[in-house]
Amino acid sequence: MDSPTDDESAGDCGEESAEAEMAPFPGAPILEVGERAYGYRQYQGGSEVSFTVILNCRGRGTTQEKTLVVKGGMPLRVRDLKSCIEEEYSIPVCCQNLVLESVVMEDRVPLEVYRVRDGDIMHVNYVSGGNVLEILDVVDHMTKTYYFVESIQADLNAHKVSDDLDTLLNQSIHWEKVNGLAEVYFNSHTLDKAEANRNLFIQCGGLDMLQRLHTLLLRQPWSNTPIMMQYLEHAILRTYWNITAAFNVRMYVLQYPRALDNILRSFLRVELKKDTPIVLPKNIYATRQANGRQQGHVAAEVVCKAMGALCK
Repeated sequence: MDSPTDDESAGDCGEESAEAEMAPFPGAPILEVGERAYGYRQYQGGSEVSFTVILNCRGRGTTQEKTLVVKGGMPLRVRDLKSCIEEEYSIPVCCQNLVLESVVMEDRVPLEVYRVRDGDIMHVNYVSGGNVLEILDVVDHMTKTYYFVESIQADLNAHKVSDDLDTLLNQSIHWEKVNGLAEVYFNSHTLDKAEANRNLFIQCGGLDMLQRLHTLLLRQPWSNTPIMMQYLEHAILRTYWNITAAFNVRMYVLQYPRALDNILRSFLRVELKKDTPIVLPKNIYATRQANGRQQGHVAAEVVCKAMGALCK
């Protein structure tokens, strides 16, 4: 796969939530249910076609000329063509501005309306690439985790966490993947890429699944929640914290039914008393302060859960 730069991999635009039908945040295309990365394209038919695409990355100030070959024939809609560009050059559909002869083409419009022909020259304007494969992998893991946790609800309700189930929990729930969204992909130190990753995560259904998974975890009292599920809930809260660093995304998240309620429930359902030790995941390190006191450098959600009761 060609890519504009070695470190620019970018993503997909996916499906709308069945639970919460709302207008996307400003700048995000409206997508149809079932549209996912690379997988849902329509073609007009015929033999393969090719286009000259000029990749203009505004974030880096670079321009590259590439030849895009579409083996399935002429794509049906602009969105289908963008999906081909996404797969070939790792530029998210939701971040592309596709221009033909000074006309910005709209996603749902058939290509024949713009009289697109084999061999045409198009400009693809975008700010930054994202981390397509990595984010899609996280969303896929969250989906599998959701159905796994749903399948063990009866055992959890009956307080039957056997050694076998505990082993299965450790094998099935990789909370660190979700935590990586906050640590790496939504990290504000790389503003352009973080924005592309946030948009990508929302458009491929990640935010919908994050809320569904969070709601499912809240069914269990904290005292009855296995440690791996507790870590996962921490990671979900940290993801909310980081993805809402962008104001437009924050407003979008607040439109979700139960989103704010779930966050507050997570904060308030844990009570930590003074001098209560906190068991931290292995990759959350602790350092000794200058005055000799030991203080864990924990994620923001852990501090919030303590509600000011962390021992000094």
